[in-house]
Amino acid sequence: MYFKHLKQLKLISSRGDFVLMNLLFIVYFCLQCDFSGCFGPKYLAFYLYLNLSWLFLHYAVGLDRLEVNSKRKIVFIAYLQSLIFFFFLFLLFFQLTPLSYYPRTFIKVLFPLYFIILIAWKLALYFLVYYSRKQGLHLRQVVILGDSPRTRDLMAYFNANPMHGSKVIGLFGLQTDAKNHSESALLQLMPYLDKGKIDEIYIDMQVVERELILDITRKLYDHAVKVRILPDLGDFSLKNNELVYYGSCPVIQVHAGPLNYWYNRLMKRTIDIILSMAVIAGFLSWFIPVLFLISSRKGFRALFFIQKRTGTDGKVFNCYKFRTMVENPESDSRQASSGDKRITRIGRFLRHTSLDETPQFVNVLLGGMSVVGPRPHMLQHTGSYKQLNERFMLRHYVKPGITGLAQVSGSRGEIRDEESLFRRVEFDVNYVENWSFNLDMKIMLITAWLMIKGQAEAY
Repeated sequence: MYFKHLKQLKLISSRGDFVLMNLLFIVYFCLQCDFSGCFGPKYLAFYLYLNLSWLFLHYAVGLDRLEVNSKRKIVFIAYLQSLIFFFFLFLLFFQLTPLSYYPRTFIKVLFPLYFIILIAWKLALYFLVYYSRKQGLHLRQVVILGDSPRTRDLMAYFNANPMHGSKVIGLFGLQTDAKNHSESALLQLMPYLDKGKIDEIYIDMQVVERELILDITRKLYDHAVKVRILPDLGDFSLKNNELVYYGSCPVIQVHAGPLNYWYNRLMKRTIDIILSMAVIAGFLSWFIPVLFLISSRKGFRALFFIQKRTGTDGKVFNCYKFRTMVENPESDSRQASSGDKRITRIGRFLRHTSLDETPQFVNVLLGGMSVVGPRPHMLQHTGSYKQLNERFMLRHYVKPGITGLAQVSGSRGEIRDEESLFRRVEFDVNYVENWSFNLDMKIMLITAWLMIKGQAEAY
């Protein structure tokens, strides 16, 4: 009953978004013009465009992945981002077509009103589920097999998070002196199974032998119980592991990350191409000649600095920057530091405003970099850093970026010691493991603000 209810609730939630959007954007317009001609062919094309745009954003922003137990802050931010992009798609239609039938005063009210109604709709569903679960309704009845520290942590998590929808009705350890472990375990489970009280059973592979797991799961085939396995992955990260099959052989891919999926890579690449073309055409096309004239007057002829750096999967690529230092033999081995004498006056301005990195949009357009990702390091530093931090090379599972999570989180500039290296690697690995469209948008917005505000580490 629980699973059927959950699927229905997610369906109601997503369809409600579309119903509310159509009521506000279409029905209200028809009321404004007394339904006269508001369903003509040109208007129907616009209504279809609105629904397809919202459907695209529904999956692009990840609204389809939001659960009823998702944090309200996450829901708020996801819908705010969706509405902002929806607003631009809305205006884009009128730039490409001669239609202009929405009054500006109406548009100013329409989008804030839609956002308020959407949030109210989500909060109503949230509190409906919260109230029902506080009453003990629509809960998964869970049994945990294997008494260990992590199964007790799992039970504590379920008990502390009622919105997850799981209620632990039993935590069973195995009798080590029993002749038949599976029979012993089943004897503990049978009273619950016979009464149909169990929805899910969690089995800890660290304390339950593989043969016992297979034996128990075979005997559970006659019962409508979902089996969940807590895997024993040793020291590997428990995030972003994916089970795949090569023929009939199961393989766990560790650290695959969301960008392992082609549709996420396609989405990210599409954004990269659009942004890089916009920056190259709208900024670099005039900034490069201006900077060249200024540099020439100052006696500097070399405008660009090209350096080999480590990219995706450890491959080497040419990274483009504006030259900010005088030519020196340490350019490929020594990082810039505070008060570095090698930096020119023009270079100091470029570094402080991060404009020295803008030629890397050419790298982005060519496919060697992304707008957002872990910053690429010099080859010599890659060789030394991977010896100091065993997680360092995990950064190279994705394309390096012009900006990244570490840079907007205060971990920018010179790496002075192992602690600063560890901090930066943790941010970068966190980005690889938890990439999302929303995260990229957040990093880009913070980067834009920091370029205006300036950073102390930008030297």
